[in-house]
Amino acid sequence: MPLRGESLERPTYVFLHSIQDGATNVAIRRYRHEIFDREVVQKTIDMAGREDAVAFKEPQLLDSLKHPRIVPISEAQFDPELPDCITFVMPYYEGKSVDAALLADYRFSLHQARALACHVLDALAYVHGNRRYVHRDVKPGNVLLDAARDSAYLSDFGSAAEMDSSGRVAVAGMTPLYKAPEAGLAGAAIDTRADLYSVGMTLFEMLSGRFAYEVVDFSQVQARLARGRRALPDSFFTFAPHVPDRLRRIVRKAIAVEPDTRYANATQFIGALQNLQCIDWRHLDGEDLDGTWEGSWPPHQRDGERRMYRVTSSVRTGGRRRLEAHQRLPQLAVDWRRFGVQDQTIAADDRKALERFFSDVAVRAAHLAPAH
Repeated sequence: MPLRGESLERPTYVFLHSIQDGATNVAIRRYRHEIFDREVVQKTIDMAGREDAVAFKEPQLLDSLKHPRIVPISEAQFDPELPDCITFVMPYYEGKSVDAALLADYRFSLHQARALACHVLDALAYVHGNRRYVHRDVKPGNVLLDAARDSAYLSDFGSAAEMDSSGRVAVAGMTPLYKAPEAGLAGAAIDTRADLYSVGMTLFEMLSGRFAYEVVDFSQVQARLARGRRALPDSFFTFAPHVPDRLRRIVRKAIAVEPDTRYANATQFIGALQNLQCIDWRHLDGEDLDGTWEGSWPPHQRDGERRMYRVTSSVRTGGRRRLEAHQRLPQLAVDWRRFGVQDQTIAADDRKALERFFSDVAVRAAHLAPAH
C-alpha cells in the first residue's frame, strides 16, 4: 500500500527521467520530491545471487552507514512486483557520476582525479575498518560528484557484504571490467584489496580517459577473469602522456594482478596519492597525443599564486609532430613565455618522446620554483 498520508493525486515523487546505467540489473530514475522540493534518485537493485549482501540480509544496516563521503539512503522499499528487488532513494548529485563525466568527454586534472580517488578511499577506509564490509562494486558509475566535480561520494552499497572472521567475503554482484582478477577464479573469496583494485581502475580512467568499451569482447573478459587475469588486456592500459611516472606506479600497484602486491589498505593508498607532487595537468583539447595541456605549479601555493604551464602538441606539414612549452607567471595574467624547455620535433606517433617532454617541463618547473 502507498505511504500513509500520501495522495495518489498529489504524489510525493514526480518522475523526471531515467538515468542511463551500464549495469543490466539496475534501474535508475530521477524524481523530484514535491514536499521537500529537491531532486532525488531512485535506484532499483536486483538482489538475486547476492543473498549475502547487507541489502538483502539486513537492509536497515545501510541506514547506519554514516560518513561524509558515502551517499546517504533516505528511504528504501521492497518492490511489489519483483521479489528480489529493492528500491533505494538517495540524493541527486549535480555532477552525476565519474562514468557520466567520462561519457561526456570531461577531462579531469591530475590533482582533481587524485582528490576524488582519495575521497572514495576515505569512504572505504571507514567501510573496511569501522564496519568490516567489502563494497564489491566500486566503479565510475558508483562514484557520484558534486556540481564542480571536486568532491566524490561512494554510492550503491546494495552488494556490500560483511567480512567473515578471516576478513573475506564471497564473490557476488561485481561489475566485470572492475572486478579484481582473483574474483574471477572458481570458488574464490575476496577481501578489501578487491575494492582497492576497483578504485585503481576508476582512477586510471579519470587520468587517461574512458576505456573503449565499444571494442571490448565480453566473452574474452569472462575468459580472462576465469584464468585469474585482469578483465582487459594490457593494450587497454596506456596512460595519457601527461601522467607522470610516479603516479603511474601508484596506479599500477593498485591494479596489480596479485593482491599481495597491491596496497594493504585504503589508508596506505591515500598516503601514496597525497605524497605525490606533480604539475596539475589537464588535457584541454585534442585526442591522445594531440592538443593543448595546461597545469599549475608548485602545489603548496594557493590558486592564483601558482605558475601556469602550457604544452602544445600538433602534427605539422610533413607529418612530424611539434612540441612547444610555455610558462605564465601569476603576476602576468596573459603573457605566456618560454622558460628554458626547447621546442622539439618528433615522429607523429612517438608517445615516449612526448612523455619525456612533459618530464622535461616538470624538471624545469621544479628548478624554477621548488616544491616544499
